[in-house]
Amino acid sequence: MLRAAFRSTAEPCHFSRAKEAIRVAHILARAIFAGMSTKVKKRTAKSKLTLSVRTKYVAMLRRASARKGKSITEMVEEFAEQVERESKGEDPGEAWIKRNLGILADKVKPSDWDRDDRFGDILRKHVPR
Repeated sequence: MLRAAFRSTAEPCHFSRAKEAIRVAHILARAIFAGMSTKVKKRTAKSKLTLSVRTKYVAMLRRASARKGKSITEMVEEFAEQVERESKGEDPGEAWIKRNLGILADKVKPSDWDRDDRFGDILRKHVPR
């Protein structure tokens, strides 16, 4: 299927491109089934992208789409965001910390470190005074 697509071009068939396309399809399918964040973002202008994917992966994507209640486009957008975060080296935990930085400011008192319950234990272990 991919070989025929490359034959229509003026240059000879390159199996490395076909292998790369198959590898990307595998990664896409794995990422979709691994469970991705459901962060809602404001939509911007769209552009069209055409993919050549094997029939079994199309079926997988459609089932995953129905299961999650999202369109395949939304799942691909989430996958692209995940790949971008990974390429930047940003850990999802770090992103959460950045979003929630200062959320407990002025809510924890110095006397809380002296408490004899789990909250006091956690503060003493993880949060410097």
